[in-house]
Amino acid sequence: MTGKGETITQKGEIKNIACIGRQDATAINYTLNCFGTDEVIEKRDCHQKEDADACSYEYSSPGVHIWYGTIQARKKTEIHFEVSGPCIQMVFSIQSTLYGFDSDRRPVYNFSSHEHNILLVTNHVVSVEVHPEACVETLLITLTPDLFFSYFAANTVLFAGFRKNIGLKIPTRFSRQNLPITPRISVLLNDILYCSLCGDSKRLFLQAKVMELLAVQLDQYDQCRTEPVYPRIKKEEVEKMHQVQQLMLENPEKTFSLKELSREVGTNEYNLKKHFKQVFGNTVFGYLQTFRMEKAKEMLSDGKVKVAEVSRLLGYKHATHFTAAFKKHFGFLPNKIKGILLVDLLEIDLTVFLEVI
Repeated sequence: MTGKGETITQKGEIKNIACIGRQDATAINYTLNCFGTDEVIEKRDCHQKEDADACSYEYSSPGVHIWYGTIQARKKTEIHFEVSGPCIQMVFSIQSTLYGFDSDRRPVYNFSSHEHNILLVTNHVVSVEVHPEACVETLLITLTPDLFFSYFAANTVLFAGFRKNIGLKIPTRFSRQNLPITPRISVLLNDILYCSLCGDSKRLFLQAKVMELLAVQLDQYDQCRTEPVYPRIKKEEVEKMHQVQQLMLENPEKTFSLKELSREVGTNEYNLKKHFKQVFGNTVFGYLQTFRMEKAKEMLSDGKVKVAEVSRLLGYKHATHFTAAFKKHFGFLPNKIKGILLVDLLEIDLTVFLEVI
């Protein structure tokens, strides 16, 4: 950051943050442009103001715009997201509660922590309200309708509401209820945010990850259609289950007991076991184990961390125990992961892959 309150992007360009003070709230403005030219744009912005601290990362390529932001508000703050036209948004509320409304102050959506959904956004400006002392962490993936619908057959009924309402300019959510962010989704979000590739390699990687993320969202939706996501659970209890999830995701190396977790969030062991399974579709320790295994696969795929170190980072006292758990989960030993990935790569028809991208 320069002495004038400006920020320097990855390319070294100086850019002023759009942060406007108002009588009742601080307004922070972002433009989500997925309708641009063939240029790939990547930038990071941070600023500190009296009323709010905000940092964001943006990556824009033809048809796709990725925005990730964290905002710490000290007074009422509104984040205004401007888009060039109707678009599809994959919304991932990682932390805090989000209330979205249009330019006429009509409610558009609301999210709690660790929830996601797919939205048809028809307004040129969607605003999100952040309450004082709240810390917001959100990832938005904005797609042009043409690119989004190109992923599906023309006669699919999955997004019939989107196709119909895009012409009528009616905001639409894919799932009636927001869905919980699973360990697999968390790993994919991490892949997107911390991709170390550059140029065309990064563009192809991120577009492929967006497609994979969309597939995982649809699969989760299919599994949840037959029963409510949070059946007959008080909102307060759902929030406690999200707190337990956050504790485990932030400390995958720790060995928790049900007693410790329930005491930490103010519930009892019976409700913890029952409600966590209802909210996330898995037991407490089943969820943690899945996250550990997905995280282990990610670290080993990178090739920079050895099996013993991954085992230690994920809370295993003995590497042999980790190896056994990994093989049980994936069907192969962790030291064979490079070979498995190579076989998968060789089986891909790269010509078809590039045509889809």
